[in-house]
Amino acid sequence: MVVGLKPDSTVDLPRTWAQWRSEMDQQAYVTCATNDSYALGALVLAQSLRNVKTSRKLAIIITPDVSDKIKGLLKNAFDVVKIVDVLDSKDEANLALLTRPDLGITFTKFHCWSLTQFQKCVFLDADII
Repeated sequence: MVVGLKPDSTVDLPRTWAQWRSEMDQQAYVTCATNDSYALGALVLAQSLRNVKTSRKLAIIITPDVSDKIKGLLKNAFDVVKIVDVLDSKDEANLALLTRPDLGITFTKFHCWSLTQFQKCVFLDADII
């Protein structure tokens, strides 16, 4: 009997290494690349996260516009590489006002929610670092 606890009390014991590792494997940092240029930024992001010894998985969603050569590099840098369709806002008028027509495909990052093998995902833009 533990002093100070009532007989019907429970005590949370520390997790084992295996339990902790299992939880970390169910969490991921996710980014998105819609072309080779963004994919290069994603490679830098992946290396930055590896340099700080992240315990989470690294995942990237990419579109068919990413070249095969770059896909090979991404497969070496990320734990999960998923090819997805482009999601385009089709809002040319407002994008023209912003003078950023390339932002129309930023909805593609919503495919992050399709990574259901993870319990938690943190989305990071490829140009964050």
